[in-house]
Amino acid sequence: MGRAHNMAGALVTSRNLMRIEPAKATPCATCPWRRSNWGRDDTPHPEYNTAERRDAMWDEFAEREAGTGLRFGTTMWCHVGDGHDAKHECTGGVVLQQRECIRALRHGGASQLTYKGLLQVARSLCLRDEINLLGIPVMSLLAKNVEAVLRRVHPQIANPEIGHHALEPPQPGEFDRPAQSGDAKPAPAPH
Repeated sequence: MGRAHNMAGALVTSRNLMRIEPAKATPCATCPWRRSNWGRDDTPHPEYNTAERRDAMWDEFAEREAGTGLRFGTTMWCHVGDGHDAKHECTGGVVLQQRECIRALRHGGASQLTYKGLLQVARSLCLRDEINLLGIPVMSLLAKNVEAVLRRVHPQIANPEIGHHALEPPQPGEFDRPAQSGDAKPAPAPH
């Protein structure tokens, strides 16, 4: 029987798999990836607001199987429900993973994600023709078309409030989305 842990700590087996909904439009008010929550003890789960816990959620928990952290491409549930009430991906976690994926595409693979994590996150951003027959993202195709990939990322990707102390915060313009064809174009400057 397959077994894994979700990031909130709930054991997930092949007998009790549940559908996890996509990340919300914004991170929850008590999200541990919100910089304004770091060190706070007045949230429902203050234990998530420590640097040590964020490190464990990003990298992996020592008491769990190897490769369980976000940097390995693992899906993290929103911590608010600890796997009971919240049934959606953690918005902050998705944003951190996608930022590192875009950086890897732009900089030839340099990323805080593991290679496995990079492939997992890239796959979530791929279109059908960007995945080979083995189900692996064709990274060279994605790297050539980062602007198109940016149209598929979470809308909060450039939010500097979402972060991890070991990761580079977003730089101004780093994750700007290109205009879609048909988007309103700015009026030309008067002569």
